Amino acid sequence: MKKTEINLLSICKKSIENKLNWGSSNEWTQRHFEKLIDLIEEKSNISLSLSTLKRIWRYDVNKLPHESTLNALAIFIEFEDWYDFINHYEKQSEGVVKKVNKRKKNSFIPVYLIISIILITLIVLTYFFVHKENDNINFRISKQYGTKAPCDVTYYYNIKNVDADKFAIQHTVNSFECTEIPISSDSIQFTYDRPGYFNSKLLADDSAIAEIPIYITTKEWEATLRYQNKSWKDHIYLNYDELKNNGNLSINQGYISKNRININQELYTTYYFIDSLGDLSGNNLIAEIKLKADSIYNYSQLISYFALNCESHWHFIPLISKDNERFATLKIGENRYEGNKTDLSNLTCNLYNWQILKLEIINKIAKVYINNKLVFETEYKKDIGQLRGLNVSGLGLFRIDYFRLYDIKNNLIYSNDF
Repeated sequence: MKKTEINLLSICKKSIENKLNWGSSNEWTQRHFEKLIDLIEEKSNISLSLSTLKRIWRYDVNKLPHESTLNALAIFIEFEDWYDFINHYEKQSEGVVKKVNKRKKNSFIPVYLIISIILITLIVLTYFFVHKENDNINFRISKQYGTKAPCDVTYYYNIKNVDADKFAIQHTVNSFECTEIPISSDSIQFTYDRPGYFNSKLLADDSAIAEIPIYITTKEWEATLRYQNKSWKDHIYLNYDELKNNGNLSINQGYISKNRININQELYTTYYFIDSLGDLSGNNLIAEIKLKADSIYNYSQLISYFALNCESHWHFIPLISKDNERFATLKIGENRYEGNKTDLSNLTCNLYNWQILKLEIINKIAKVYINNKLVFETEYKKDIGQLRGLNVSGLGLFRIDYFRLYDIKNNLIYSNDF
């Protein structure tokens, strides 16, 4: 089984080389491998390390890479994952057998059965091999659910038998929130300083070999306030009672004065509501919010983000002040659009006036509206799971007038007018 799969890996590598058309891989430089890392991540959303790719291409492979690495390679050459790649060659083998059988009808049944049994065994044993390895890692956490941030979590794992140069735990979707771990260790503690639904990953050479979700909810709407030049750990936490002000959600001047918050420094505000929200699918929903920036500030680069936190991806939509679209990012499912590469000018508006932002997603087709005008439309492919919460963030102070959530039949699931 192992030898057969390694042969398939050689075929996969050759297909990648043919697609790239960079000449013999024996002559590839580090720059080639770095470029290939970028291309694979762009196609698969899986980041591989330089050492992983060099190990696969430069040395005789006698042990299969991790499942996520195999998936990334297969996705790059237009397969759904590694198992889809294997199935493709199973069908090719069946086709060869059928051609042989036309000439040798008497040998059709035994040859077909032998090859079919071998290929089925290959797939079953491959699944067992990879998942047995992951089972042996025994990646688990002390607390999978929390009701208040900050929340301390201890990770436990066994990586002593995993072949890799370095290991780390990526705690959130942000690659910079990552902690390297020594091979000799079996546990590490991390503090989640904000609520949300997070897929924490155990990385070997930057490839995920195991993951587990962590869900830190809020009792109601909450907010964090921090200076822009400070880390996430320097939050000021505000509860729902401190945020409700005259029919909207906001941080009032009384709170600012009482807590001696320096408004001459750039402040970053995030409102959170992390809950199941009716068990809605992130692929089928309608969300609408009305918000504005507080006019006590006059920032030149003003961008607010409305984000839906789903199980495997985020949707986040920017509202952008004029001439700042190049600094913004829009993300729907696995699709990410950077303002310096994609025209996001339709999402510009006067944030010091009330704006109504609406996101409609039906069967993974997403439409964004500002004040009932369609401003952006896209389609994504990957199932992102259930909606687990939302947040609204941005530079400065701003207010939320209401938030409403509907299913795709326009049935109201959640509403708050504050």
